[in-house]
Amino acid sequence: MIAQCTNCGMPTTIQFKDQDHPKGIKETYFKCQHCHKRFTCYVTNKAVRAKQKEIRRTRDQATRERLQLEVNQRMKELKADLE
Repeated sequence: MIAQCTNCGMPTTIQFKDQDHPKGIKETYFKCQHCHKRFTCYVTNKAVRAKQKEIRRTRDQATRERLQLEVNQRMKELKADLE
């Protein structure tokens, strides 16, 4: 996957990397090949990963949507806390 870096404007190949943080928090990120700016894609914890698993298992669309909204909000909070 290739994207244009918002920092230097150069096209960069996205190579996702994972980093573990305390309290079971996992961060997925990539770095620009040119300027090496780090871009955090998403951050999860045990509860978020459990809800993601539940989303994959459930067939009820309304439940899936509700759980996905909860996951998105919590991931946004975790990312803000990490930065």
